Amino acid sequence: MSTTKLDTDVVKASATALGRIMDDMSAFTALRADWPQLGNFDLATQLGTIADDRRRGVLAHADQLKVALDEMDKALTKIATEIQSIDDTAAAKIRAVVADLRTRVGDDISSLNQA
Repeated sequence: MSTTKLDTDVVKASATALGRIMDDMSAFTALRADWPQLGNFDLATQLGTIADDRRRGVLAHADQLKVALDEMDKALTKIATEIQSIDDTAAAKIRAVVADLRTRVGDDISSLNQA
């Protein structure tokens, strides 16, 4: 029989750490500003278009990474919370069954002693 163990506190801490990776988006602030024209001749316009495309791509990837990490944070936290809830519920049910069993066994032993 295999045993699966999950430390929900560690999972929640890891989720929080993942969610915080992209909290500081200040590195991308300069990229969000409008960039000046490189010039009014054909090569400058083409170069400006390429640079602007790359700039927008970097920003899009940064935004997507932030969203993905935030979603991982929420999903892992939810998973850990639900597993913890399941464990707590199962443990409470087991304790109730054991308590009932103790009562029945105690009652049965008492009735045997009286007979």
